[in-house]
Amino acid sequence: MLKVKCRCGTGISGCSATGNTGDGTQAHGDTQITGNTCDNNGTGDGAGIHVTGSGNRIESNSSTDNERGLDVDGDDNYVADNTVRGNTDNYDIASGNQLNILLCEVPENIDWPASVKFAGTLICTSTTTNGITVNADNVTIDMAGHALTGPGGGLDVSINKGIYQAIRTTGPLMGWYYINLRVHNGKVDQWTTGVDAPGDNNQLDHIQAARNSAYGIHANGHGTLISGCLAYDNERTGITAGIGATVSRCTSSNNGTNSGFEARGIHAGPGSTISDCSAYDNGEDGISALEGSTISDCAAYQNTDTGIVIGNGSTISGCTAYQNTDDGIWAHDDSTITGNTCDSNGYNAGDGAGIYVLGTDNRIDSNNTTDNDCGIDVNEEGNLIIRNSAAGNGTNYDIVADNKVGEIISAPNSLAISGSTGGAGVGTTNPWANFSF
Repeated sequence: MLKVKCRCGTGISGCSATGNTGDGTQAHGDTQITGNTCDNNGTGDGAGIHVTGSGNRIESNSSTDNERGLDVDGDDNYVADNTVRGNTDNYDIASGNQLNILLCEVPENIDWPASVKFAGTLICTSTTTNGITVNADNVTIDMAGHALTGPGGGLDVSINKGIYQAIRTTGPLMGWYYINLRVHNGKVDQWTTGVDAPGDNNQLDHIQAARNSAYGIHANGHGTLISGCLAYDNERTGITAGIGATVSRCTSSNNGTNSGFEARGIHAGPGSTISDCSAYDNGEDGISALEGSTISDCAAYQNTDTGIVIGNGSTISGCTAYQNTDDGIWAHDDSTITGNTCDSNGYNAGDGAGIYVLGTDNRIDSNNTTDNDCGIDVNEEGNLIIRNSAAGNGTNYDIVADNKVGEIISAPNSLAISGSTGGAGVGTTNPWANFSF
């Protein structure tokens, strides 16, 4: 048994402190504490490593099976890459320190601004706790390519989340969620919700969220950035984002197996941007965004409801909607729908249009709709419909009166062409014409 103490301005390295009633290693200020092993201390009331002052460097130590693993009472200390696990309380750290935590086990609370890195795959067997609960602003969690695996989620979505950004319970912002969380480079698997990050200005990237009993990624705060993520086999929605979100280069597939609940592939709030994403085989809509949003260069394939849905005053461009059970693209008022490809919607005994508009003041321009139940279906007046093409649909165009419609031309067939000339033209020189072919 050895208890190590150190005065200010010296160092402790390469020591072993085991089985002490109080602290295993104790220091005050301006001390380097590196490469020590502290095990099974604090059977009275103590810690593996206990620092009471400032200016210390606590790095690459092992603190296991103590009453408290790492106890830092002062501020302005540097803490990095320590192995802390199996303690009654792993971390008891005051505010105002620089923290680079090597996370070795869950469940764990992160109560301070910190950089957290996974030591390996982390598994939680409890069904009554979250894997990681974030109780601070400005936390970064680097999963380092590892998984955070839960015990299998239940129906109660208020518990058993993989990573949860909590709500403030004290202070002037009590009742508001913490903010500025980044989570990246790993997998969250078999929780109720894989990542639940409802605070503002979060960044979630390169996360796989799979087999969760509710949501894969649920980030409904303001201004969230979600990129390079994969959500699949979640029982409700794969990826959910809030107001002013940016969702890019994500794939969401086979979500929504739990019928009776919201079950979309990707959903974002008002004023959001969704780009370069793919939604496949989800239980309801593939991709949707509320008013004032932009959806571009996305693909929606074989979703059980509509492929892509936009709210009022939005833009959808350069997207592909293919073989969705209902409509390929659905819009209401004041939107621009341009340059999209909609094919074979109303699939598998469904009933859907390539583009379905139930509103006014929309511009429907330069889209190609083929082999749908209806190509372009417009059910309200006051829309501008120009330069579209339609072929092989049950009905190419179904447009109510009092819309502004470029003349619809049935383009003639050409004779065979071999060489540098030929072609029968398209039947008009009107640059605004719509075509059936």
